Amino acid sequence: MPRATSGSEVALLERRAERERAARRRAEALLEDKSRELYLAKVAAERANQEKSDAELRYRGLFETAKNPILLLDLQTGQVTDANSALTTMLGLTSPQVLGRKLWELEPFKNIPACRTIVRDLESQGRIQHDDWVLETSDGCSIPVEVVSHVYEMDGAKIVQCSFRDVGDERRREQEAEELERAGELLRRTAGVYLWRYNPEAREYEVDPNFSRRFSEAPRDRRIAAADLQAGVHRDDRAAVDEPFQRSLNTGEAGAAEYRYLAPNRDWRRVRSAWSGAQRLA
Repeated sequence: MPRATSGSEVALLERRAERERAARRRAEALLEDKSRELYLAKVAAERANQEKSDAELRYRGLFETAKNPILLLDLQTGQVTDANSALTTMLGLTSPQVLGRKLWELEPFKNIPACRTIVRDLESQGRIQHDDWVLETSDGCSIPVEVVSHVYEMDGAKIVQCSFRDVGDERRREQEAEELERAGELLRRTAGVYLWRYNPEAREYEVDPNFSRRFSEAPRDRRIAAADLQAGVHRDDRAAVDEPFQRSLNTGEAGAAEYRYLAPNRDWRRVRSAWSGAQRLA
């Protein structure tokens, strides 16, 4: 016959069973915590990947839609790794013609010596600006550009970003201003005539510096707002100036007017102006 279990043995067995149940509960809780940690880690990784993907899409959108031409170079090799559409359009090239090539191997950059040293220079300086590059496009046009290059890290690799700005219009305006100043100096010396140039979009005058010294309260200013300059016209004479001048702007016809202008010494000086669609003589 089996031996009867004593009360103390029963209590011992119950304590043992309770310890086993407690151990199972702890193991289950630990497993649940680990599962939760793994789940949270997985969610965090997926969120990080999504954020990275979103950031890359935002960057790609900004990169492609940027108005200024941009290209990216590998700092170690000097090879082009990316170029936006503004750059390929400016150069008249396609992406396959640009990507994977070293900068100095591209036809528009072959005659620019600084292209061959840009990688070495950026390794030591981190940022470089060139104001004298002239690019030759695929159709034979020359484009003067300002180039700002700097180094940054992306996914553990060092990348060079080159941003270009077409300064052709700016250079032409500077040249026109110099020509205007030379012509104005000649006219002033020979006939007492001063040249003005009016920009209707900016609503400002570019004036002969000699006129500025004689008539303007700010003699160093080459550019004077139209409202400021017109304020110096005697109020009784403004209609006689504004009406024919506006008519010339609208029709392109030449015009002229005589009026009184307030000089810095507060004296009214009589001035005669004549203008065409492009220039105004005072």
